[in-house]
Amino acid sequence: MTLLHHAIDIELDAGNRPDVSLHVDTTAFLPARGADPTRKSHQGRGLSAEHMAFASGHWPAMELFGAWKRERGQ
Repeated sequence: MTLLHHAIDIELDAGNRPDVSLHVDTTAFLPARGADPTRKSHQGRGLSAEHMAFASGHWPAMELFGAWKRERGQ
């Protein structure tokens, strides 16, 4: 699991609490420092952090990754 995968997992866990809204603070920091949301993990099924966010319904992260890809012409 990459740090970006882990960040998404932590944010999803926190967002499952009734008193906490889903946020993207931790996830936003990592691509800003060079993490690639399209890079596949070497563990499990080898899914990217982008796919993990999509499959888990982490829509703020999906918006962030979409902007990241547009900035890079992907």
